[in-house]
Order: sequence, then structure tokens, then C-alpha cells
Amino acid sequence: DSRHDGQTCFLYLGEAERARCFFEAANTPPAGIDCSRFLDSGSVSNCNYWLGTRTPKASYCYLVDGNLSNTCLEYVVSHTPQIDTCLVIKDYRQRNVCIKSAAIDANSADYCGLINSEGRVRNECLLQVGIKSLDQNTCMKITPNDINAIDNCIAGIAFALKEPERCEFIQGDLAYAPCYSAIAINYKSPDICKLAARSEFRLLPYAGEEYCYRDYAINTNDEFICDKIGISDLKNQCRCGFAGGEICGYSLACPDVNKMAAYGDRCCQKPKTGSQCLFVGH
Repeated sequence: DSRHDGQTCFLYLGEAERARCFFEAANTPPAGIDCSRFLDSGSVSNCNYWLGTRTPKASYCYLVDGNLSNTCLEYVVSHTPQIDTCLVIKDYRQRNVCIKSAAIDANSADYCGLINSEGRVRNECLLQVGIKSLDQNTCMKITPNDINAIDNCIAGIAFALKEPERCEFIQGDLAYAPCYSAIAINYKSPDICKLAARSEFRLLPYAGEEYCYRDYAINTNDEFICDKIGISDLKNQCRCGFAGGEICGYSLACPDVNKMAAYGDRCCQKPKTGSQCLFVGH
């Protein structure tokens, strides 16, 4: 079908036919295409849309009229963006999305540094590049106050490399044990939990090893691992989960306390509000 060849669109006399032709043209434009030869602005715009989406280069999109210009830019951003293309995008949000994609494709933390006015997007960029490149130094380029992003980056590398010792760089209390347990679960090796050396937390009462065993037991459906937990309260929580509980943050919530087996002197119950996990005595 000749309509799928952009050069053929120049042969159409009707503006409507020409517009449809440019929208359907799927070929890469050859060098030397001159959209300004058209006398009507609509054809000039549609021709540049073809150039913008099939090169793809954002500079052509700015020669496209109205909302179609944004459509052209969105296409460029989503299709193998190159950093030089990204940098000519005027809208900073679209530019940042483009830079992030280009950075991840190129495994370049330096590209992430070109993201302006959106610290969250820059940190997400560094997080993904850090994990993809397995470079913990990239994780440390994340804004220091975004502890969750730094921890997720380090945990992702630790998981990919099966190097649980990297989990010791985790800062957040709630991210420490899951870093170990994710590796243990994936490699079916509960002994990895023994490596969780941290025993004092600001937000949690027990050692990281204990939470790692609990997470491992629940996620692998291995109730016997609960017995490795040295803290009776946490051991009961672990066992309670096998009577129908569900993980909720760092606690367990059970759908119906009346159906729960009585382990020790406590079992768990899902609160009516669903906002927290509460533990009630039997």
C-alpha cells in the first residue's frame, strides 16, 4: 500500500488524503525531506509529524500543530530515546521522562544527573540504573534523605548477585530483614537468615534474623522454619499465620480469630479498620 510510504504522500493533491497518508506512513524518512514545500500549514504539520515519529527526533515535533505536537513528543519519548533527543524537549516533565529512559537504556548514572526539577524521578532513575548495572556506588548517588530508594537499590543488587552481605548497608529498619529473606526465599536457603547480624532497631523489637525466618516460613509455606525463631512472641505470630493469617507489614493479621489455632497465649486478628495489624490474647 503506497500510503505507508511517506515520500508518496507528497503526490497526493487533497489535504485530507495527504494527512491520512502521513499518519499511516511507517517508513524511516530519507535525508533531505522538506516539509516546508507545502502551501497549507496542515500538510506542513502532518509531514513533520511523520518525520518526528519515524526518525524519531523531538525537534520535528515542535513544528507540529496543536495537541498533535504532544502526541509526537510522547511517541519520541517512548521509542528508544537518545539523550541528545531528550535534551531538546522543552517541557521539563517530558524531558525528564525521556532522560530517565535513555539513562536506563545506556546504564548511565551521568544521564540521570541531567534530570532537573524532579528529585523523585532522578532518584528512580539512579535506582533502576544501579540495579541494572549492579553498581552500588550508583545507589549512593541517590539523594541521602530518600532512604527507601537507596535501600531498594542496594537490596536489588544484593538479590541479583546473591550477596546477602550487602544487606548490611540497608539503612531502614523495615527494609533490613526483607533484604535477607528475599535472597533466602529465592535460593531456598533459610540459613541465609543467620547472616542478618543486626539486633537493635528503632522501629522493631527483635533481631533481624528472627524476622527473616518468619518471612521465609510464611512465603515458602514451611511451618517448621517457625521453630528456628528464638523469640516466643514472634514464633507464635509465625505459627499463627499457618492457621489462616496474612502478612500485614511486619505483623500478621488473621481473617477470623475464632478459627485460629491457639498457639501459645496469643493469636492474631484482623482489625475492623484494616489500618493496622493487632494482636489479641486468647
